Amino acid sequence: MIDMARMLRNGSLKVAVCSLLALGACFGIGPATRAAHARQQPAPPPEIQRILDKAKGGGRLTMDEIKKLTDWSKKLQERFNNPAATGSQIGIPGRSSAAGIPCDISMTSSYSISHSDKEGSEREDCQVAIHAKAVLFAVVKGQGNYFKDILNPDVDASSFRFEPELGAARAVAGGGQTPTLSGIGGGSLHDHRTSMFKNGHSDSTIDGHLEKAVGSMLFVTVGSDRLFCTAAFGGVLNGTEREVTVQGNQSDSRTHKAATNAFGGSGEAGVPFASESVAFAKASTTHQPPDVSAIRSDASFARLASAVASGKSQTITINENFSVVNSAGRHIDGTSTVRITLRPPPLELIVEPESYDQWVPQGGATEDAAGNKLNIKATLMAKGGKPLASKISPKKFTFQLENVSREPGVCMNWPVTKPDDDSKPDLKFEAGENPNFAISGAHGETAVSTKPDVSVTARLTSFDWGGWCDLKVTAELADGTIFEGHLKMHENESVVRLPKRKEGMHVADAWKEYMSKSCGRDVTGLDDNDDSENLPVGDGHKGDGYALYEEYRGLMEAGKHFRASPGRKKLFVRDEVGDRSKDGIALFRQATNIEVHDEFTLEEFGRPNSDANDYVRTKIMNENRRDGAHVVDQHGIVLLQSLEQVSYAQAVLKVEIGPLGPPKNYKYIEITPTFDPGPDGWQSVTQGGGKTVSDNYAHTIAHEMLHCCAVPHHGDSDVGRVLIQRIGNGRGAYFAMGGDTSPIDLKYETGVPVPSDNPYFDKPRHPWLAVSHGQHSGAEDCLMCYDCASLIKLDGSAGAAFVYLFPADRQLAGLGLCSSPSGTGVNAPGRRPRPRFGDADAGRGDCAHRICVNDLFY
Repeated sequence: MIDMARMLRNGSLKVAVCSLLALGACFGIGPATRAAHARQQPAPPPEIQRILDKAKGGGRLTMDEIKKLTDWSKKLQERFNNPAATGSQIGIPGRSSAAGIPCDISMTSSYSISHSDKEGSEREDCQVAIHAKAVLFAVVKGQGNYFKDILNPDVDASSFRFEPELGAARAVAGGGQTPTLSGIGGGSLHDHRTSMFKNGHSDSTIDGHLEKAVGSMLFVTVGSDRLFCTAAFGGVLNGTEREVTVQGNQSDSRTHKAATNAFGGSGEAGVPFASESVAFAKASTTHQPPDVSAIRSDASFARLASAVASGKSQTITINENFSVVNSAGRHIDGTSTVRITLRPPPLELIVEPESYDQWVPQGGATEDAAGNKLNIKATLMAKGGKPLASKISPKKFTFQLENVSREPGVCMNWPVTKPDDDSKPDLKFEAGENPNFAISGAHGETAVSTKPDVSVTARLTSFDWGGWCDLKVTAELADGTIFEGHLKMHENESVVRLPKRKEGMHVADAWKEYMSKSCGRDVTGLDDNDDSENLPVGDGHKGDGYALYEEYRGLMEAGKHFRASPGRKKLFVRDEVGDRSKDGIALFRQATNIEVHDEFTLEEFGRPNSDANDYVRTKIMNENRRDGAHVVDQHGIVLLQSLEQVSYAQAVLKVEIGPLGPPKNYKYIEITPTFDPGPDGWQSVTQGGGKTVSDNYAHTIAHEMLHCCAVPHHGDSDVGRVLIQRIGNGRGAYFAMGGDTSPIDLKYETGVPVPSDNPYFDKPRHPWLAVSHGQHSGAEDCLMCYDCASLIKLDGSAGAAFVYLFPADRQLAGLGLCSSPSGTGVNAPGRRPRPRFGDADAGRGDCAHRICVNDLFY
């Protein structure tokens, strides 16, 4: 067929049109000589005919006309040269293997050819049997009339083209290779011919077997279930011929090797489809479509189409009885049988989710808002990855979702819903995303495509950051055969887990692999309920209360979703103080090495809380759960700005004087106005001639956050706030403590008494009274070490002896965490004049190894 596109590029449009007309002459493409004939001849669609007439008349075609003509030409080429794209044409270099359906064909025929005229008569009786390998290329579109509509490729006319199987390629001149016929078929021939002529007669008998036999056939539709069949069979004859000739009173007899091409049945008798061969030969002469009433074979379109569509190995038998007179006046009578055994490679249904190794579900802002999509392709093909050139058209494809997750909300904390709410499916097929599918099921779990193709693509929509489901895909053929799909490259996996994950798990493998490269630990082999991160080590309790699945599903923070890292313990904070409180949170983060998230909105911090004495939200950060892995209801912590004028900040326990512990034990952290976020929130101490500044405000917030992580003070024996006042004036003045007017011995840390006339005590003072092994003991630079003491009770002193620390002498607020109970700095052993508060109390200190954020414990 002519490559119209190439000729258009070369400027040979006129030549192309004329060539098309010439090539199609036998089908009536050329101009009709009679109107009656014109009505019977095939014709292009009117629009194409107009363009062809314009081009033939020398008219200049527009670009739109050229495009229409080019598109029509391409379709026409496929019709004539079926299937051009698969390399089915014999003898074209580089096309050594076709992708059709392998088949075995055999032909047997018993026929006679007779002829008589005034010169004499002749009769040939032949029995032939041939078997050969072939490849079937089928275009199964419908029962349209192939001959009538040959120039209208949009008509659903079908064809079945059997071509000889190709063998090994052979080299050709100029380089390259040309495929050869396989030639592995065979057969047998017995032919007896008797001729009567004036004054004598002859008799010839050929017997032998056929080698390198081949066969080719073309069956086309004629507008009904019958097929119009033409065929050619042949082979190399290896046999003998015995001839006897009698002329007058002389006779000659001889036996010799028969000619290798002695079998001429296909050409002369049209075996095996003699009736159709005569009709076709006549059509070539009259330029009319063949007379389909001449069909004598019982070839059925439905039978052959069904066999092709089944994808199975099947045998079809076609019989023909014929009694015709060919154009040479020879009478041809006989019977033929063609047996076709289709041997297609086994079919398989391949399921290919797009970017399957990397796809991870995403949610939207609500359960009704779509997240990301996943294209899932299903292809019916021959095993081994070969395409189906036979155009098998499955009756339908069915994509079925099973075990679809219905986790509340879209992630662990948003939007917070009750567990018994009618949660929506996390993944489903949407009608708007699948125009070629019928979507059904209560929640869009079924998508059915009736598109007549061997490959279809459905689109799955995700509505959750941690959704999962199982997918099964089936293809049903016209004969009811159902193929169960399997994941590409995994023949035994008929259930496709979405997202890609290990059996029994809900966490996507892609996320595990990504996290294993970025979070500092290998999580690829962890179960969904794993909560074993151990950084920081803390008190030895592993995890942070969030199962691996919950970290994967993630949380919403300030309206943005994040997937939490499984490599480090995490703490979630609702910060209602703001501004300088961020310094305290940053200090906590730096000191503990805990991953802290502190931008959560009120609505992101649990459900509304019915307990009026607690915070307005439950603070449970993983409440949106149903079937996903869960270890414990894990709480976050809240920072509140209190208006109460008290001289302290506090982490408020749910049970007064209850045990310390992880976040679940606390209502909130209360920061009072006493802790000034302004300049007065900084602390300075002059030591050794230099001034050192420390952030007391940030220290206080980090300190209270540590309480919410089960970290206690270095001791609990400090007395706390007391009253120090001067009694009297002048020489007899003295210091007293509390409401008691008894004198106390008040000294500087150097041991020098504090003068009673010191103007600092012109007004009563309320210092914090600290003792050894109390809150101020242990490592001086620890966040859990108090720094507010002004009054020290001297151990072992006679009477009421105290040391008063003036502002310049006090400790700086600690900015780290201690790893030992031993005193450091002003508390260090051997310090002069004395260690202030000594080591931490028994069982206290070593704060770095007391941290626990996991609500599963304590």
